[in-house]
Amino acid sequence: MTDAPAIIPKADNRTAIMEEMEKRKDRLAQLLPSHIKPEVALELVQSALSNTPGLVECTKVSIWNALAKASTLGLQLNGTLQEAWLLPYNGKAKIPVLDEDGKPMMRGNDVCMREVAIKEAHLRIGYKGWLKLARNTGNVLHLSADVVYRAEVEAGIIKISRAPPDVTHTVDLLNDRDALPIADIVGAYFLVVFKDGGKSVTWVPRSKLDAISELSQAGWGNSKKFPTRWQGMARKTAILQAFNRREIPISTEVVTALVHEEKVEEIKEAEFVEVGPKQIEAPVVTDTAEEFRSKPHVPEEDEPPKEPPTELTAEQAAEEDALQRQAETQEQTW
Repeated sequence: MTDAPAIIPKADNRTAIMEEMEKRKDRLAQLLPSHIKPEVALELVQSALSNTPGLVECTKVSIWNALAKASTLGLQLNGTLQEAWLLPYNGKAKIPVLDEDGKPMMRGNDVCMREVAIKEAHLRIGYKGWLKLARNTGNVLHLSADVVYRAEVEAGIIKISRAPPDVTHTVDLLNDRDALPIADIVGAYFLVVFKDGGKSVTWVPRSKLDAISELSQAGWGNSKKFPTRWQGMARKTAILQAFNRREIPISTEVVTALVHEEKVEEIKEAEFVEVGPKQIEAPVVTDTAEEFRSKPHVPEEDEPPKEPPTELTAEQAAEEDALQRQAETQEQTW
């Protein structure tokens, strides 16, 4: 038993991936906003393939889908702007089970499929990307998302009010804010100042940040080893809370991004990707070809019953046995 060879990418598939992206360059130009050139977008993908472990092992179609989604939203991938990221995820796919002749094995009218582990790329929008989407709604004058440390509260340099909504967050000139431990973060806020003078403040306390971090399938990373990532996820959580509560205007791009974010957050293992010559749901088998053939065939409901084999007479059986021995002798001669 063999598997369809073109489904699982090789360990280093960088050249093949970039060739596939180049083929879709015209389509990419249609998706991108006018200020982003397709050449720039492809250079960022190539950089991501070089700098993100595991990304070159992802399927080409998943990388294209992530690139297309980012282009539609007007976000740059893995660049200095840190708006969005192309990240690998573990997933599964169904591929046809092939016999010794390279043909799909059948069970009744269905192609037999087996599960294989694959890697798929998914778009992850960073908090700076969400700020950009919020700014692009057109009614925003100023945006600010940040975390708050216990020391800042005790020093009185951070004040948040709900009525009227406002945030006053001054700079502590005597202390290094980046040296403060992640464990001392008490929450994150998102302030929006609208063009008409109105304001919106969203506050997410530390207890809720921890709860969301534990529920996230993507994971926020170890807060001690990756403090910048944890801070970014905290800011992003405050922004998403504001969008979900409809405290700021919602555009078509924001709705699309929210749906995408919810779907990616739920991913434990990527959904099955139907591949192969027949795009159907089929029995999944993991046995060998010999074990598969030895199993009795169970007819499908719409499959006509087969006539039982006709019993041979003693004379017919002897004649068939003689022909079989003759064939085996000729095969040995060859």
